[in-house]
Amino acid sequence: MNVYAARQPIFTRKEEVFGYELLHRKTEENRFMGTDHTEATAELINNTFLSIGLQEYSSNKRLFINFSRDLIVSKIPMLLPKELIVVEILEDVEIDKELVEACQELKEAGYLLALDDFVFREGYEELIPLASIIKTEYGSYSPAEHQKLVQQYGNKILLVERVETREEFDELAGYGYHLFQGFFFSKPIMMKGKEVQPFNPVLLQVIEELNKEDPHYDLIAQKIENDLSLTYKFLKLANTIQFGSKFPVDTAKEAMVRIGLESIRKWIYILMLQDVKFNQNSEMITNSLIRAKMMEMIAEHQKNKKSHFFLAGLFSELDAITGKSFEILAEELPLSPEVEKALLRKGGKVMEMLHFILNFEKGKLVSRDDMLKNGKEELNLSDVYQHSIEWSNKLLELK
Repeated sequence: MNVYAARQPIFTRKEEVFGYELLHRKTEENRFMGTDHTEATAELINNTFLSIGLQEYSSNKRLFINFSRDLIVSKIPMLLPKELIVVEILEDVEIDKELVEACQELKEAGYLLALDDFVFREGYEELIPLASIIKTEYGSYSPAEHQKLVQQYGNKILLVERVETREEFDELAGYGYHLFQGFFFSKPIMMKGKEVQPFNPVLLQVIEELNKEDPHYDLIAQKIENDLSLTYKFLKLANTIQFGSKFPVDTAKEAMVRIGLESIRKWIYILMLQDVKFNQNSEMITNSLIRAKMMEMIAEHQKNKKSHFFLAGLFSELDAITGKSFEILAEELPLSPEVEKALLRKGGKVMEMLHFILNFEKGKLVSRDDMLKNGKEELNLSDVYQHSIEWSNKLLELK
């Protein structure tokens, strides 16, 4: 039986990931299906904690989970690790002595409590002192009301949801909000006051050689060995469990033979992406890695040339990461025509799959798609998503 879940990142003012809200999914349709909240959270806990593993979904960050009154009173949150979760108290819970006492017990046990979709109502005067985080939605208040809320509850961690644009983020950060949730991070970002680091010229030279019909191993190895940092990374990679054996390698050429040409191409592009990484774009890079692996797995299932799909997914947010348009990036990077067409949104199979994955991420995927099928065999998109998260987590540990 397949199980499902999704996650949405929560950011600090510095645009670093604070945690993720864990979202219930009934099927591969990436949206809430209207299930009873108690049932939905119970199923979510079972799917993630028992079947998938909370650690895999958390990426060592906090996980925000909605809890109904029944689950809180039944002390279900105490089944989960207190250092990993935030207990979100739903806005429509019945506030009574039993609930308050259960929340008090959770707080004393070291759990973080958050009031979800906060609008003050009777009974909150007993819950507010117990909560560490107050969550509200951008559209629920006027600018003046947002400022008043920050002044009144500034001693709490204030989190605002449904932040869709850079302008909204800047506005809310100016009011004094601490945490932000929404799709603003996936839109192009102007890097004010930051010089965008140029691509490593050695990597560009290696890519150019790799794109030739008959790449010259000795020349590639020589270019890698001329860059101390690149040599270290390649040797570290070649000696990992994934590629290594009981005999370590200590030259770039030996590392290349062990890793293989197809994997070398992939890792060179990943290293290029890591070179332009800083705090404000780290989640975009993580998301790009997950997206690239998903596209590679689907392409492999379809028996397509997976390298084109992987690269399109990997570079799909490169405009936001670097602050440059795709038109400029296409001139700077030695991209294949298929990848370039996909990034410039000019059609083709690669672009179609990229569009499919983007819809999945934003919850707009409403049905199973033909691209998941290969004859009678159908690929499970939830399994692909989970595997891609696990892969990106392991990859980022190597950096």
